[in-house]
Amino acid sequence: MFEGPAAPDFSNQVHDFDPGFGDGGLFWTVRVPSGAAHIEPGAGKASFHMENLAITDYGSIPNGLFHFAPPTPARVSFDIEWSGVTARNKVQNPDPMQRFGGEFATTQAHVMWRGWIGDALVFESSDDGQTTAFGQVGHEFNGAFFPG
Repeated sequence: MFEGPAAPDFSNQVHDFDPGFGDGGLFWTVRVPSGAAHIEPGAGKASFHMENLAITDYGSIPNGLFHFAPPTPARVSFDIEWSGVTARNKVQNPDPMQRFGGEFATTQAHVMWRGWIGDALVFESSDDGQTTAFGQVGHEFNGAFFPG
């Protein structure tokens, strides 16, 4: 299935919480309530909150992708906060095959995440030692939304 020296090892993976495949083949994606995210691109701040999202536990990423065994019903809750601007940049590619641009703030991010199977809490993130390489908050425009 995976080849090469960097082939991932999933033998120690216990949980793979993901929503599976949606209509049209879109995967690992769910519709969220309109109030779940709050974004202030100019300030470089954002937050995303979900509570008791019905999801599935496939046990491992390969099973989540290829469905070797049926998943277990599960729930997750999470809070993600982006803040503390460390850099700002603008990107614009007017090439007719690309048509992409945006204004982005590089930030720090903090995540709290919990997952349950039935009433049993099976995973909870910890604040101890939590670090992020970076986060980004911004406004992107592409395709038909590309200006000019």
